[in-house]
Amino acid sequence: MSKRGRDGNVLLQSPPGCLLKRPAESCPMNVKRRRPLAMEDVDQLFGQNKRPATFDIELERMHKRLRATVPTAEQAIAFLIPHMNSLRNLYCESQDENKRLKKHLVLMNAAYQASLEQNASLNRQLDASKAEVAALRRQVDMMKYRVALTECNTKRSLNP
Repeated sequence: MSKRGRDGNVLLQSPPGCLLKRPAESCPMNVKRRRPLAMEDVDQLFGQNKRPATFDIELERMHKRLRATVPTAEQAIAFLIPHMNSLRNLYCESQDENKRLKKHLVLMNAAYQASLEQNASLNRQLDASKAEVAALRRQVDMMKYRVALTECNTKRSLNP
């Protein structure tokens, strides 16, 4: 494999826990015979089971092509136009979603203001009813006081 064909460093497989200080018989695999790791082996070693996105794969392929040759303007535009269209579609969709959410926000704000007005009117009614209850309690207390006074006066008049 040529150096241009390689992408990044070449990984070599070494058995875990095998150091050069140990004799060759104790190692499960001869250290001198190393083979390059496959990408599946690398994923298993590092615990990464994720696949890259298709857009990343396309960028990686284009990067490899660009290292070997310089593309013409038509090739570069042909590569960029589909991605620009997808980004434009995403932008338009996000603008539509933004408009929809703003309309929803206006409706929610109107409902909130209506509930605040209703709450204020209910608080005024509550205050009025509390004042009425307080006035009635005062009247009841005055009536009890008068009844208590009349009972005392009648007891005194009966027991001279």
